[in-house]
Amino acid sequence: MAKNSNNSLVRTTATIKFLKPLLRLLCNRRAIKQVDVAADLEAAAQNAANEALEAAMQLSLQQHHNDLNLRRDLQLRLVC
Repeated sequence: MAKNSNNSLVRTTATIKFLKPLLRLLCNRRAIKQVDVAADLEAAAQNAANEALEAAMQLSLQQHHNDLNLRRDLQLRLVC
């Protein structure tokens, strides 16, 4: 009976020694995937910020052109 118990302990220990690196590998892969997802989210946020900045700059430029056109129109009215 003691021999069976000892064999069982040896098998369990061997199984743990075998599974431990696999579990570590799985955890590392999961962490890498989480980092990849975080990087993708960061890139998407940066792209959205860049697009918002460009839209604001376009709006500002359009407003500047509108102001110039309005000033020109007012000057023409004053001359006439």
